[in-house]
Amino acid sequence: MVVRNLERLEHLQEAAKRVGIQVIIRKTGRQRNGMWWARFVLRPIGDKYRLIRRRKVWAVCLHGHTEFMRVLFQLSPNAVIKSCMATVTKDNLDSHFWILRYKNVGSILMPDYYGFCCNC
Repeated sequence: MVVRNLERLEHLQEAAKRVGIQVIIRKTGRQRNGMWWARFVLRPIGDKYRLIRRRKVWAVCLHGHTEFMRVLFQLSPNAVIKSCMATVTKDNLDSHFWILRYKNVGSILMPDYYGFCCNC
């Protein structure tokens, strides 16, 4: 994911710490308007896989991503987060959560919806 218009880079680490996940920052930079941008990945804390529907998974679910974004928008309200599935701002976070919840991330024959791929 990429976030733009961050007031401080530390907001990424702070948001992840509050939610209980880790953020791995791949690349950062300064924008022309003085704000920061960063390319990052969210991961669970620890190195133990979770077993979800007979699959080993080491990823943060949709609920974890949404909670992270909610906290990040509290720290940096002008932030814009872009992923392969959506471009999210503070104003459209809840609507994107409900749209992405029913996005098929499985196959056509065995659909698996993004919002239900976890044990939350």
